[in-house]
Amino acid sequence: MERERLPQTSVRNQSAGIRTMDVSGSRRFKGSFLVADRIKESIIASGLVEGDRLPSEKELAGTHGYARATVREALRILEHESVITIKSGQNGGVFVGRIGYEAVARSLAFLFHLREVSVSELITARSELEAACGYLAALNASEDDLKKLEASTQRMEEAIGDSERQAAENLTFHLEVVKASKNVVLQIILESLREVMYDPSANVFYSVDTQKEAVHAHKKILEAIANREPMVAARRIRKHLAVFLTYVLETKQGELLLKPLARFAPTLPPFSRKRS
Repeated sequence: MERERLPQTSVRNQSAGIRTMDVSGSRRFKGSFLVADRIKESIIASGLVEGDRLPSEKELAGTHGYARATVREALRILEHESVITIKSGQNGGVFVGRIGYEAVARSLAFLFHLREVSVSELITARSELEAACGYLAALNASEDDLKKLEASTQRMEEAIGDSERQAAENLTFHLEVVKASKNVVLQIILESLREVMYDPSANVFYSVDTQKEAVHAHKKILEAIANREPMVAARRIRKHLAVFLTYVLETKQGELLLKPLARFAPTLPPFSRKRS
């Protein structure tokens, strides 16, 4: 049986009419990822921060023992991941970038597409992760955290009737709960999920009754966190997000929650409509 061919890394042999592997291109491809990893390691080991200058392409090639073409590919990879920024001009060069959640979100969006993740799965996963944050927030939240949660709840109540403003404040409340957990890993995961799931242009409609219910739920979650009741806080977050899931499915707005995924994987086909 003929092996599956890899056209991205092959060239045509004109005399034989067959495709053969471009070994040099394949090696450079692997080398660029190795160099990219080494540059990341050096940034961490050197304690560099956003805006710090890195060695030039020529210097990096000498340091890591690879051709400049390979190093150039590595820098493109890192730039795509927001690890570095490349500036041209007299004061240009390679600098440590602002590493946010977009790179993680892009990878998540791609995997979600491949696995045909459903709205139910997304919200259920978010519910369990946020419940863990609510539990930890009840143990770790500072007085400042509680004030921010209270202020957010008040702003959300004042926004009843304004669906767009309420949705934005709803997001703020949930992110404040995540921050109050004091768990960096959960914060990274949920901030990345936020990038994937939240888009103000998605235009999900929330009825006034639904908005009032959300405000009430936030007050009860805040109460549990303030009273240092971790199990109660976790349970109330699960209940709150279960109600939200039921609402978006019953009002047939689930597809709108998947809309933000197109920002990260616009060329991929839509999710399967068979899964809810």
